[in-house]
Amino acid sequence: MKYEKMNNLFLRQSYLDSWEDYERSLKKKSFIKWDYIILTASNKAQATAYRNQIENRLEKGLLPEETTYAVLPDPEGKRVGSGGATFQVMRYIADQEPERENPFKNRRILVIHSGGDSKRVPQYSAIGKLFSPVPRELPDGRSSTLFDEFIVGMSGVPSRIQEGMLVLSGDVLLLFNPLQIDAQFDGAAAISIKEPVATGKNHGVFLNDGHDYVKCFLHKQTEERLREMGAVNKAGNVDLDTGAVLFGSALLQALFRLISTGGKVDEKKFRQFCNEEARISFYGDFLYPLANDSTLEDFYKEAAEGQLNEALHECRTQIWNAIHHFSMKLLCLSPAEFIHFGTTRELRSLVTKDVQDYEFLDWKMQVNSAVQKEGFAAHNAYVGSRAKIGKEAYLENCYILGNSEVGDGTVLSHVRIMDRKIPEQIVMHGIELTGGKKVIRIYGVPDNPKGKYPGEVSFLGTTLNQFMAQNKVTKEELWKGEETYLWFADLYPVCDDWEDALDMEKLLEKKDPVCFVQYEGLKNNIGQLYKMTLADGVEKCFCHGDTYKPNWMIRPDGSVILIDWEYSGYSDPGIDVGYYVVDAMYDFDKAEEFIKEYLQEDYNETTRFHYMAYVAIIAYYWFVWAMYRESCGADMGEALENWRDMAVKYAEYLLK
Repeated sequence: MKYEKMNNLFLRQSYLDSWEDYERSLKKKSFIKWDYIILTASNKAQATAYRNQIENRLEKGLLPEETTYAVLPDPEGKRVGSGGATFQVMRYIADQEPERENPFKNRRILVIHSGGDSKRVPQYSAIGKLFSPVPRELPDGRSSTLFDEFIVGMSGVPSRIQEGMLVLSGDVLLLFNPLQIDAQFDGAAAISIKEPVATGKNHGVFLNDGHDYVKCFLHKQTEERLREMGAVNKAGNVDLDTGAVLFGSALLQALFRLISTGGKVDEKKFRQFCNEEARISFYGDFLYPLANDSTLEDFYKEAAEGQLNEALHECRTQIWNAIHHFSMKLLCLSPAEFIHFGTTRELRSLVTKDVQDYEFLDWKMQVNSAVQKEGFAAHNAYVGSRAKIGKEAYLENCYILGNSEVGDGTVLSHVRIMDRKIPEQIVMHGIELTGGKKVIRIYGVPDNPKGKYPGEVSFLGTTLNQFMAQNKVTKEELWKGEETYLWFADLYPVCDDWEDALDMEKLLEKKDPVCFVQYEGLKNNIGQLYKMTLADGVEKCFCHGDTYKPNWMIRPDGSVILIDWEYSGYSDPGIDVGYYVVDAMYDFDKAEEFIKEYLQEDYNETTRFHYMAYVAIIAYYWFVWAMYRESCGADMGEALENWRDMAVKYAEYLLK
């Protein structure tokens, strides 16, 4: 405990020092800053969103104006891999420095790879994780994002390096003191931190050669394998790969020669290394050749960011020949902290139950939010006084109004709800599309959008296979030419406004999973009851067909009349009794008492069963009608659930 306290105090002071460096970078011309800060993006739309964020901060004086900022999308929307994106960065810098023989010499460059789709945290898929919230306010009162944390935390690094490129992963927050960086290296330097082997088995681990250079890479190996390889020290810790790597100018120049001729970018060579077929990986294809124990034969077998093919094979041959003579120094920083914004479940844990682990960084569950209750996380959210929010729920950029209820562990992002009940353990987030159309996406917190049909893919408390079967949805309806990943499934309607989008999702919301799992069983039970009533001898007669409360009137003299005979006709008498009982929400005893009084001398076990069965049949009919009405945009409130529950209870009671 004493070590942990000292560790936290050190990191807190390191952060305060970084904030001072950040403020100096804004105010002092002489302060050493990044020459370039470059973000990679998956496509033009994402790049535009990133540029807007940067421009907004520049206009407000929140970024050093002497630094050159750029956002580089993958060309033509094709996924070229993180290595291909890095070649694009090199090309961009060379274009900015046309007169320099080595455009990277004496230049300090920060690159943040942020071109992912955020498939495992889909609420950030439109803009990427880079600008996702961090649960704290910055010292100047602003809500923080991962990008802001990168800018602040890395403000002191330029003064520690003479030249080179620092490459970061856009979904990992790395906390350390820049004074720990020893930039005396030839080639590259991997920034690592000590973490327990239990953490290391879920990430990448560096194996130290004994001289603080990387011997080999161990990616997501078992604890047994890590110990067998000698990667675990006496304290049970490993050298964790943080995704942060420093490239020296000589190494950058060697890579640049692969895409240039005579110091100028060669379009043909560039296209060979920056394309969708090869899809070169920064971490797999640039770093692997730098490990001391790596071989070309094993390099060819190394897992690819895309697919192993001839194009990648040729690129790997040339990359190996260009940089294998360089080495990778291992910079193990301690104290330091590694925070991975990986999946929806990890994100929710970070902002709720784990937030106390980062109190030393002023993290808190509720940031810039108007809320009156505790027990849940909120970021830039408003919660009305009558609303009920479940434990460890997370509300982000939301308005929760009226008598709305949000279930335990549910995540809401960019939605406004009024008098709605949202089940537990789901994610619901809103997206405004180009052109103003709206979409609400909904899925389970543990669901993995990378899951592939027809495999066992979890979806909203059941599996995608069961969901499709229960709702009679075919493969062809969900996927039109794409690979059958949950990510590509055509599940969510595009609507004109947010309310319409929310209403269209109500059927999915009800999948909690009680409603739809029960639905098929309920349908079968009702069908069985109906068949039994057909064979019991109760004769049809003239019926009213709509005997709910508003159609009954009492005259001043106490006599009762029945109005609105629109649905009257020759039918089963159970319909009139069923309508009345369902509308009154009678329990079993009250219903039997009413039926006995209604039938008088015709009451017996057969007629009792017949009329009670019609209570279940009519409750089911109203339940299905309510689902249809909600699919058309109506809000049926609690009635839908009440009718469903009544149908379930009566059917089960009668069939026992």
